[in-house]
Amino acid sequence: EIGTLFHIGAASFWKDGDEVNAKSMIATAQGYDIEPVSYAIDMLEPYMAHYRELQKQWKTLHVEKEIHHDFGNGICFYGIADAIVDTESGIYLMEHKTTSSDISLHSNYWDQMRVSQQLCLYLFVLLESGEDVKGVWVDAIKRGTKEQMLASPAKHMAMRSIPVESFDIESAVSDMQDIAEM
Repeated sequence: EIGTLFHIGAASFWKDGDEVNAKSMIATAQGYDIEPVSYAIDMLEPYMAHYRELQKQWKTLHVEKEIHHDFGNGICFYGIADAIVDTESGIYLMEHKTTSSDISLHSNYWDQMRVSQQLCLYLFVLLESGEDVKGVWVDAIKRGTKEQMLASPAKHMAMRSIPVESFDIESAVSDMQDIAEM
């Protein structure tokens, strides 16, 4: 619930950089209690402050892009990529992940991203459609209070670039094809 609300605000922020609108998108989301809404806004405020300059430097090409591929026999992969951004080093898929895990540089959190079936299949579909995607910017947000996040953003917010070659795309596609052949 908090992750979904945070994604609503982050998508709005990366779309146009309008921080007031990003918070408003969370505040006006239907069907949520006030506590998770307040918590998601508290997470979003330091996040936007931390990434404000980067959001201005990069060009956001797509926000919440639908990704789908038919593997046959009624087996279809469908997902929504958080964003596709054009950076100084090329086009990247961007994924926002809220977590309670350790997101420090040498934690195993980043290795888990490389074998994420979701990310591998997103890359497969984008590459198959002709997108010149260089990799994934994984944008991890560790849950904490607003005060904790403002006091030590490096402990609560980390963004890592993972090149496309580091992902096990072939295994993820093979798994889907095996399912389709059953």
